[in-house]
Formats: sequence, structure tokens, C-alpha cells
Amino acid sequence: MKNSSAIGWEHFLASCREVTSLSISGESIEHALGDLFGSLDCQDPMLLKLFSTMDDEPCVDYRTLLPIDEEGCRVMLILLQAKIKIGLHNHPKQTGYVYCIDGRVDIQAYDECSNNGLEAVLEKAYSLSLGPSEHAFLSPETANVHSLYGEEKSFLIDVFVPYLQPEDEYLCRRYQDPYCQREDGKWLARIIPKS
Repeated sequence: MKNSSAIGWEHFLASCREVTSLSISGESIEHALGDLFGSLDCQDPMLLKLFSTMDDEPCVDYRTLLPIDEEGCRVMLILLQAKIKIGLHNHPKQTGYVYCIDGRVDIQAYDECSNNGLEAVLEKAYSLSLGPSEHAFLSPETANVHSLYGEEKSFLIDVFVPYLQPEDEYLCRRYQDPYCQREDGKWLARIIPKS
């Protein structure tokens, strides 16, 4: 039975703009986005058509679509194929909410403690296996470095706030998987040079 208070995709996007325009952060933005995702009708025909169109295109490891990519926030749809990994990367100065619509995806998340430009020291924040209606949260302070692995074909929605400013793009990094655990429990990971 469909939730009578469920909102459609267009209403969801408008509400994302509204929520992300508020001056809230941390747990407050996580709860606000959680409430918003909790009210989303995941069977909304427009949302299903977007994911279906992405799925009908020639097979690639993963595909993204940006319904909102503006000053206030970024909303991204992700189709992640089974057994495919989106490698370790960060979202500097951003808060993110990763919501699973369908499928199952593993998320490995770390805090970056330090880096010397070639290598980073990472501390494990969490390891999650998300199924439908489950989410992961990252902030500038914790779990900002993360990877995603599709246990099966997965459909996800990401919301990131605020929009990444051009002057902060130099802070974006990709990392190789951690290769060595130190005595203090932290991990070493090589930073992939920008091309």
C-alpha cells in the first residue's frame, strides 16, 4: 500500500533545494535529509523512468545523472553495476547523504588524518552494506573519504551540500585502496596524482 504522505520526485527535488538552503549542518542536516528521503515515493514514475533510461544505455561500470547541480546543492542519481567499485575519493568541505533506492552497495568510509601530497593517513570511520531505504552520511569532519562497491546492480541518490566551490577543487582527491595498517590502527593510502 502506497504511503499517502509520500512525495513525488519533482516535489522531492524542490524540497532538497529548500532544505539545503537552510543554515544547518551535522546531525540537523542528516535528520532533515533523512525525513525528506523517508517521504520520497521511490516508485514515482518520473524517478523510475530516469533510472530506467540510465539502465537502458550501453553498459558501463557506473553512470550518473545530475538533476540538480547548482550553488545550493548537488543531487546525483547513480547506477552502479554489480561487482563494480567506485574507488576511494573525497568531497572536501561537503556534507553528503547516500541513499539506496534498490540493490545492495558496500561503503567503506575513512577520515583523512593527514597527507603529504603523495600519501594519506586514514582512520576507518565505518563499513556499511546498504540495501533499499538505507543510507550513509558523510561530513567534512568524518567519513569524507569513501568508496562504493556494488554487491549487486544498485540505484542510489546522492545529495551533497554545499556546492563545491571552484577555489576548493584543488582539495579533491582520489586514493588507492589502503595498503598498510599502522600500529595505531590507522591506514596508509597513496594519493592518485591528478592528470
